[in-house]
Formats: sequence, structure tokens, C-alpha cells
Amino acid sequence: MSVAAARHELLLQGYLHKQSKHLKIWRIRYFMLTQDDITYSTKSGRKPRLLLTLGDVQVIDDQNQVRHPGNFVFVLQTSTRKLFLSATTEQERRQWVAEIMKLLPGYDEIQRTPSDSMIPIGRNPSSTAKTSNAAAIMQNHRKRTHKRASKERRAERKRQQLPKLKRTYTETWLDEVFIQPSGSTRDDVPLLDALCFAGIPKELRGRAWAWILGNTLQVNQDLFNICKDRAQAVLMEMSLKRDVEHSVVETPTVSSGSTSAMLESPTRSVSSVSSASSASEMTNVEDNETSSAEVVTVLQTPEISDRKRARRSSAVLPVQNMLQDAVGIAEMLVAHGERSIKLVNVDMPRTFGHHPLFQPGAEGTERTTEVLEAYICYRPDLGYVQGMSYLAATLCFHMDSFTAFKALVALMSSSLLFDMFRLEATRTFHYIEVYNQILEYELPAVSAHFQEIGIDAQMYAVDWALTLFTRSLPLDLALRIWDVYVLLGTPFFFQASMGLLSLFQDSLLAMEAEDIMRLLHNFPKNTSSRELFGAIESVSLSCEEITELLAGGKLWSPDEAQQVPVKYPDTYE
Repeated sequence: MSVAAARHELLLQGYLHKQSKHLKIWRIRYFMLTQDDITYSTKSGRKPRLLLTLGDVQVIDDQNQVRHPGNFVFVLQTSTRKLFLSATTEQERRQWVAEIMKLLPGYDEIQRTPSDSMIPIGRNPSSTAKTSNAAAIMQNHRKRTHKRASKERRAERKRQQLPKLKRTYTETWLDEVFIQPSGSTRDDVPLLDALCFAGIPKELRGRAWAWILGNTLQVNQDLFNICKDRAQAVLMEMSLKRDVEHSVVETPTVSSGSTSAMLESPTRSVSSVSSASSASEMTNVEDNETSSAEVVTVLQTPEISDRKRARRSSAVLPVQNMLQDAVGIAEMLVAHGERSIKLVNVDMPRTFGHHPLFQPGAEGTERTTEVLEAYICYRPDLGYVQGMSYLAATLCFHMDSFTAFKALVALMSSSLLFDMFRLEATRTFHYIEVYNQILEYELPAVSAHFQEIGIDAQMYAVDWALTLFTRSLPLDLALRIWDVYVLLGTPFFFQASMGLLSLFQDSLLAMEAEDIMRLLHNFPKNTSSRELFGAIESVSLSCEEITELLAGGKLWSPDEAQQVPVKYPDTYE
């Protein structure tokens, strides 16, 4: 090998975090070290960019100048620049520092101590040593992560720890939580966070969710009944419209029997019923004439038959015109989003179809259908979107129809669900962008692996959001996430997502794209809730910090496209 080739030989390569010069944002990049310089690229295999040449460079092995998750930071400083880099583990940080320092002029090999926990390149330690070092590194990482967490995150973790109770969870909920008014703040019930993270007893889950969500929108039984009646009216209008369209097609060959059948359809408005009554009388007269004519069928001529058909047609057409007018009026009163009500029965067989409560005609199916149809008429601007059935059905597992409707209204008012179900690209992409930032921040290795094999958050996180994990996780585990989501809202969705990916990080890093997608949409049934919530606890970002990230985008407003007119009188006298 020539000297020039040797100097460009890669000595060390891998992913590191680099703090941007102006924005102070940490971004993951792929770094390559040779004898002469350090280069980096956005990912492995891309064209590298020169970071700096190894001349007058000082390596500062000090982690206290800046803070980063895990805080495995080292500094490369020249006379004009100072670069902050961060590794994912203490072992990687030591390895990069040692290799760079070996290439600097005047480096004394004797300064290196054999007790250093770094594993030099080229050395193949025994499996026992690997296990020991890995355990020490992970323990050190957990300590550092906890120590370096923000003040808000440390306070969150403290609230989530349940102290030793002298009574059962059920008794605690009944005696310390439910005695407070529904919708009380977390400050009113100090144990509320810890009780939700510990898991709500299933016999109290519906009552607890309803208590936590409250009723700030003042939904009452009358409103629920109005929405239910409205849903039935929408279904009747759609049925009547189909009948009229069918009758128009059949007009050239319509018979008295088919006309009577069409007019006696049970799904009609009041005006169409009265129209059908008069039409029925005309039809009966014609039927009598037809019966009398059958006696002298032999004497009939084609001209007589044509005259009878014309007379019958002239009697039917006014009735059809009246029905079409009625349908036209009813159609104007039905919002476009309300017509999506027909999709509810399409989705219900696919919603928890394995559970006896949600078989066709079962109690859960009937309650969920009733709740969804009422909600569609309550928010016709949203209508029905695939995924809503999972939310409504999860509530109907534990609540009666009215309580489930009230809870669905409150749940859908959270920013994540409302924005996602509006299906507006701008808002959806904002959540995806924030999700990617958090993923890169919390799990840089997973983020880099997903980017490398072409897995985007849209391919799995959108489904997680629309169904709140009920389609991807075992139901009992998804309900544990719901126990906390109803309390903390949108930020916890991101914490739970990171915890889930963290729990399966080793498996994800070893899988190809197809296997990863299969796992992300169908997690194992034996997934431990204790391990999952332990992984969620290790997430570095607090709910407050995630909320600040989300606030970086323009929040949706119902009148954002309109300018508010400023009007005022010349005088108030």
C-alpha cells in the first residue's frame, strides 16, 4: 500500500451527534477519521464533507461545557473553531477521543493507562469482558441520563412514582380521587399521576377516564339525543335518495306494483309519506280498472294498451317530481361530512372483531355505532375517518353510550387527535417533523437505521396516533397507555412512542425494513407493561419540552384563513 493510500485509510467511522454552529441543534452525522482529517456526511455512503484537518487541534475530554442526552460529549478546538461532538455511549466517546489524540503531534503513548475502559480498535475481547463492559456502560448511561435530565423531567418522574399505599388501588381511587369534582387539576389530587402510571383497575377504568377527561364542553344527554336523531335523519335521507334514483331509472317500464312498493318505502320524510298516500289511492283505482279489463283481454287492441300505459305514467310522474323535490330539500340540509356515516358499518367488523363484545349485533358493536354516528353529526366538519372506530370502541369497552360519547368529544379535542383527523397535510407533517426530531434526539441509532433503510414515521406513527396504539399493541397494554394519555394528552404520545421503540431497539437495529414494519404494526402479545413503562421513564424529554417543540409550528385555528373585520361606530351616544 502506498503512503498516500495509507494516509487516507479509514481508522474509525460511525455515527456521532454534531452541534450546529448557529442553531445549537444536535444533528446526527456519519463521521470518518483518517490520519490527515475528519470528514462527515448525512449518512453512510454519502459524499463526505471536510470537518477539519488534524493539525493544530486540541481534544478536550470534558463533558461539562454543553449538555446532551447521555452527555457523552467531547470537544475539538482549533485557533478559530470549537466543535462539540457527542457519542451514544461512554465507550464510543473514549474510543473517538483516544484515536484522535493518537494522531496529534506530541502525543505520548505512555499517558494511556491500561485501566481505561476503552476497547482499542483491532482488539477482540472475550465475551465475558464484552458483557462486563456493556453492563457497566449501560449502568453508567442510565445514571448520566437521570442526572442530566431537565428539572421538569425530574419532577415528572417524581410525580409518577407511587408511594407505598396502606390500601388497594381501588380504595385509593374511591376515597382520594373520586371525592373531588370531575375534571379537577393534578394539583388537587397529588397521587393522580402515580395512580395512572401504575395502571387503573379495569373495574374503575371507565369511571376514571370520564372523571379525568371532565366535561369542559358541557355535553349533556339532550345534545346526545339530538345528535342521535340527526344521525337517523341523515340515514333516512340517504336511503330515500337511493330509492328515488332507482325509481327514476325504472320509470320507462314501471308497473303499478313497483310504484306502490316504491311509495310504501319505510324510510321517508313526512312530506313523502303524504305524497305516497295520494299515490296509493290512484294506484288502487288503476288496479281495479286493470282487473276489470282482464275479463275482456281478448278484445283489447294495442292502441288501448298504449293509452292505459300513458294514463298510468301521467299519474306516477307528479309523485316522482314531488319526491325528487323533497330529496333535494333534504340533501341541502345534510353536510358533506355527515354522509361519511355510511362508512361506520364498513369499519365496525374490522374493529376488535376477535372480541365477543364486538361481533355483529353484539352490545359493544351497537353502542360503538351509536356513539360514532352521533359524533359525526356533532362534528360534521370532521365526519368519519378510519381509526375513529377504535377510539369509540375502546371507550365503549368501559362506558355506556352517553358517557362514551362525552368522553370521545373530550378526547378528540386534544390537539394531536383533532389535527390528525382533520387530514390536513400541513398539520400532519408538522407532527411528523417533531416526531423525527424527538426520535433523533432520544434514539439516534434507531433514527439513523430507519433513515438508511427507508422507513419514515408516516409509515407507522400516523396509525399509532389515529388509533392510540389500539391496533398495534396488545389491548391490555394499549389500555395502560390510555390510562396516562387521558391525563397528560399529546406529549405523552411521543414519550410512549419513544419508550416503545427503546424497548425493542436491539431487535429493530438487527431487522430489515419488511420485518420492522411487521413488528411496528403488530407487537408481541407477551410485551411486558413493566418493561414498557420502564422504557418510557428513561425518555429524556419532559412533557413541557415536547409541548414547546410542538408549539414551534403554527397551530391550527378554525378561522385562520379569515381576516377579522374591525368595526366600530362613530359614536356611542
